[in-house]
Parts: sequence; structure tokens; C-alpha cells
Amino acid sequence: MNNKKVIILFVYVAFMIINSVLTLSFENQLWKYDKYVHFIEFFILGILIINIFLSNLNFKQFMLFLLLILVIAMMDEGIQFMIPGRIPDLNDLYYDVLGGFSGMILLYLLRDKLNG
Repeated sequence: MNNKKVIILFVYVAFMIINSVLTLSFENQLWKYDKYVHFIEFFILGILIINIFLSNLNFKQFMLFLLLILVIAMMDEGIQFMIPGRIPDLNDLYYDVLGGFSGMILLYLLRDKLNG
């Protein structure tokens, strides 16, 4: 396991938590792009998680990481539930998981090309 990859993952998750806690004034203008933001945010997370374990990944681990994505997405929406001015949404949860799964699948399918 590469320590740099793990550190990058933890920094990114910290960024995601901070993003969930903040209520930004221009947020109302970005609502129409909300689903794209959720998808991309978790797409990157899926790539970062799989990238750590890519060399010896099996199906069981893949499913555990998908479950981890789901838990993080649920925590993200839970944080938004507790923050005034933020609204949790099941559709956001759907796009979070879809984005994470897509990132995981993409990197998994490209693993042979990336490993050279």
C-alpha cells in the first residue's frame, strides 16, 4: 500500500466533509448543477479508493469499497441534514453512489493499461 495514495485519499475525504459543512452564498445559483457535482465528487473518490488497492483487487474487496462509498455518501447527506441551510436529498445519494461506482469501474477496467 502506497502511503502517498492513502494521504491523498484522506485529504480528499476531509475536503468532502468541509464541503458538506459549508453553506455558500452562491449555492442557490448552482442548484441546477448539483447532481453533476455529486457525481464528479464521488467519481474522484471511487478512483482514489480503488487506486490504493488496484494491484491485488478481487471482487469481494471491490464490493466492500462500493459499500464504503455508500457509507460515505450517507454520512455526507447526514451531515447536510444537521447543518442549517443545507438540505439532504436521496437523489444526491444516488448520484454519489453512481459516481463512486463509475470511478471504481473505470480505473479497474483501465488497470492493465495503467500498469503498463
